[in-house]
Amino acid sequence: RTARAEPGRLLGLGRAVHDRDILHGAETAIPTSLQCVEIARRTGARVVLTCWENIPFRFEEDPAAAARKRAVREACDLFLAVTPSARDALLTEGVASERVLVVPAGVDTGRFTPRPADRGIPAMRGVPDGAFVVLFVGRLIQEKGVVELVRAVSTVPESGGRPLHLVLA
Repeated sequence: RTARAEPGRLLGLGRAVHDRDILHGAETAIPTSLQCVEIARRTGARVVLTCWENIPFRFEEDPAAAARKRAVREACDLFLAVTPSARDALLTEGVASERVLVVPAGVDTGRFTPRPADRGIPAMRGVPDGAFVVLFVGRLIQEKGVVELVRAVSTVPESGGRPLHLVLA
């Protein structure tokens, strides 16, 4: 029998994790999270999900997404909400509070510390000396407000002769 990939699912994931005790996914609406739940049903593994989503019932206008989210919410053993608002969204959607922990994203400040600015980096990106730089770091998706940022930056006039540059990372 030939396996067929479905959108958003990982082909061969079940074979790769068949002997694992814990499966860790992200977000209730993502197809791989449901895939982890289905594998756990067959293998007895536990499912832990990290969640950033802070808008309750997001994506539920799509019947497939709503069914996927419902199945994941019911079967997941533990939800790691990255923010209190992500926790609130899960609770609003009906997840029992004892299954949700708030675990903020962390940074090892011993390894990741500010250092003196490298003046060559802006030049490598085509940013002239003295420019006012707006930096966006994140996924280039609508939910992050990138379109609104680009529109807003395009309306800002130069200030005091300093050109404005938007850098997307």
